[in-house]
Amino acid sequence: MESGEGASLGKMNDISPPAQTMSPEGSSPFGDMTKLTEFIGKTKQEVDYGKMISSETRVLSFGEVHYREAAKEEVISNLKVLKELGFTHIGMEVFGEDVQESLDQSTDIKSHSQLIEQAKRSGRYSPGATDLYLTIAQEAKNIGLQIIGLNLPSNHEQLSEVAEAVRQLDTQMAARAKSVLEKNPQNRIVTFTGAGHAEKGGHSMAEILQQDFEVVGVNLTGGGKEAFSPTERAALQAQVSLERFMVPNMAQFPTSSFRFDWVVHLPQVEEPGPYEQMLIKNRNFMKTVEAQTLIANTISRTRKGRGL
Repeated sequence: MESGEGASLGKMNDISPPAQTMSPEGSSPFGDMTKLTEFIGKTKQEVDYGKMISSETRVLSFGEVHYREAAKEEVISNLKVLKELGFTHIGMEVFGEDVQESLDQSTDIKSHSQLIEQAKRSGRYSPGATDLYLTIAQEAKNIGLQIIGLNLPSNHEQLSEVAEAVRQLDTQMAARAKSVLEKNPQNRIVTFTGAGHAEKGGHSMAEILQQDFEVVGVNLTGGGKEAFSPTERAALQAQVSLERFMVPNMAQFPTSSFRFDWVVHLPQVEEPGPYEQMLIKNRNFMKTVEAQTLIANTISRTRKGRGL
């Protein structure tokens, strides 16, 4: 699913934040490529996380594609901004509950062998990912954000059924974040997970948390060589694929079937990472009936597990 500032974005249209204060304005363009391309061209604006949240927001849920490094760099670049906006914790899927004591006590996270090993679980998809995950944690600690390991302990029972495993992980991560929020009404948490856990709907982590707290979901897309997601393809068609910008989704269209409040597009890069190279190489296979059946069955099992 679906760093610094990108190129100048020109004059932006004002869009009132956040979702809770807005009235529905027609239907979301995220299901129509032509409409989405036009929408991005008209409404893209400079990324401002302060515009996305309200004083009642307790969770800012970032969703990434694990094999791309741009989303991780985006988080690193904006940790101080998030701290200034009042967030007190950052919860990371890459770390498990079993290393919480190490996260709390270690002053040199990037040299901690146990934390390095855990970061490698999600860092295996790109050469720089492990270091970037560790950098997020180290920089967060340096500025006083508390780091929360959201994932299951390393020694947890591995479930063979995909849908059950996803459901178990979403439940775990929501419980970990909820425990932080319930400890102190002043606590606010940024969660950084795969996009499927950060979107609202079904049994996702963000949807579970939304039952008790105000959650703003942000899809961090782009940052690759190829345009895979609808937003990436629309940005390419709108000739803004090299820009960093944000557009509203559920913040403007609350009934959208694409269950993120906002989408942040990160600039396209020159060279794809190894995992993306593999995806590009296998593109012809992905168009075959065999591949499409495999994908459809996996999606069906996952959605069933989430109650969609």
